[in-house]
Amino acid sequence: MTAPIPDHAMMSGDRARSLLNNNRPALAVKTWSFVGSLGAGFGWWKVFVDSQGALSIVSDYGNWGMHWSRGGIGSDTVLQFLVRAGDDYLMGKLARRDWFDLDRSKRLAREALIEARKELRRPISSKEIESADAIRSAWDALEDVGNEHEWNAWLMHQGGEVDSYEIWGCTVREFDPQVRAFFENAWPRIVEQMKATIDRGEV
Repeated sequence: MTAPIPDHAMMSGDRARSLLNNNRPALAVKTWSFVGSLGAGFGWWKVFVDSQGALSIVSDYGNWGMHWSRGGIGSDTVLQFLVRAGDDYLMGKLARRDWFDLDRSKRLAREALIEARKELRRPISSKEIESADAIRSAWDALEDVGNEHEWNAWLMHQGGEVDSYEIWGCTVREFDPQVRAFFENAWPRIVEQMKATIDRGEV
């Protein structure tokens, strides 16, 4: 079995960016790189940070980037800010909640259908018989929904026949699973690399 590739963090020397406009003095920008993997070249990452607030991630999971202004970081250094930031906050800055979660959407829809059926009175009126039939039809049709296109068609047809506003709030969009996998598996190790850099005073 191949031994895991060790994580390591590297800090470059101060990198001078010359700002010539308006005769402003050169601004020293410090940069860090954090490199590692989960083992045997799997789940690898290369993360680059600079002291002006830039974060760039190139990884096995995907590539993302973000820049924070000094006002957004506060009194922390950039590395301190990233170490303390929550995963959900960072994911919200790096990615969008545009991945359709079919399983959760269908689960919420089933719950809404069950509640809609419970609201029908007994004895049931002729109109409510139609509602009960619509709920049963929507439930059966939901079993065959296997992708976002079929979900949207179900909402417009079978779901739309059910007298329940909750049905329309059942569509769930989340961060792409690859984004979550990165923050669950790689980011904690990157944070430890950043903490070690901070402890060495290399900030």
